[in-house]
Amino acid sequence: MMWLPITALGAVACVIPIVHGAVRDCGQPPSGSQAFWVLGCAKPIVVERADPIVNPGKPSNHVHTIMGGDAFDLEMDFQKTQTSTCTTCGVTKDLSNYWVPTVYFLANNGSFLDVKQVGGINIYYQERMDWTDYCAGKTLQPFPPEFRMVAGDMTLRSYNYSSMEQRAIEFICLPANGEAGLDPFPGFPNRTCNGGLQLRVRFPSCWDGKNADSKDHQSHMAYPSGLDNGFCPDTHPVRVPSLLYENTWDVAAFNHLRKPGDQPFVLSQGDPTGYGYHGDFLNGWDTELLEKAIRDPSCGNSSGGRINFCKTFQPFFQNNTLQNLCPSIPLRVEEPVFDVLPTLPGCNPVQYGPQNAIIYPCDNNTTPRPT
Repeated sequence: MMWLPITALGAVACVIPIVHGAVRDCGQPPSGSQAFWVLGCAKPIVVERADPIVNPGKPSNHVHTIMGGDAFDLEMDFQKTQTSTCTTCGVTKDLSNYWVPTVYFLANNGSFLDVKQVGGINIYYQERMDWTDYCAGKTLQPFPPEFRMVAGDMTLRSYNYSSMEQRAIEFICLPANGEAGLDPFPGFPNRTCNGGLQLRVRFPSCWDGKNADSKDHQSHMAYPSGLDNGFCPDTHPVRVPSLLYENTWDVAAFNHLRKPGDQPFVLSQGDPTGYGYHGDFLNGWDTELLEKAIRDPSCGNSSGGRINFCKTFQPFFQNNTLQNLCPSIPLRVEEPVFDVLPTLPGCNPVQYGPQNAIIYPCDNNTTPRPT
């Protein structure tokens, strides 16, 4: 491959590759370069202290709200995802699992009440490609079997705007009754959110092209230069779909229990700041179907993100009613996680920071159920 210097975009100098002896047209990426679809998951498949990525085979440090295929267990591989008989998400051929920490309300007496999730979770599959990808003849790739990743750091209790990983987390205070919208917050806001509190986590979309996982479940991935767009680093040259989780919690149900200006909510790992929000993705897609959808224009901009308009997915699409018919699975970790709790499940004292939280070892009498 040769490289020719050219001038484009006014006076900005750039280079384009010569591929197989022909210069590609790099003036403008194809119209589908910012395409996306929204995969809805109507409800959790289970809410419990489980994380087969970070804590395989045993109860996890803290409670997660988990969506997706009903084969979910304390230990997971791709083959096991494919044994799911149903999913709480919108495409029956997607047997992945998606999870985030659960939100609790910290009462004045020190007890914890679970906050109800509203409307399941929306998972944006964004087909973000940079013009340099097109110049190099690259295409968006599906997640390979056994792929998994984590975004965010559960121990963070302070915010650094220069950290791309932290800018990938946003808390949206949703308005109600004609209220004006607000800019995103980096963590829990010190105010009421009458329309609910929407939590977002964006995953990196640049893959090293070799490893389906890494020791920290993050190093095999990197964010592009613009967080959700831009170019990938040379160490992670393969572009995969950019995932964005978006779920809403009914924090307004606790308005009558809080004082003006306070912030009484915590994440399940004992985080009252929200800076330790995170998300996990364990791939269970039919690889050929996902790749076909990535290449299908009907799954892109013309659909406005509506997955039922995607021709590739239509034979496998299920609406909210069908998603809700997938029954919740039995708890693998038998302990209360709902209603009024004296402490957060696991060993998770509330840690305010600003130093990173300590992960306490847990002499845990709660053992996994046999499966």
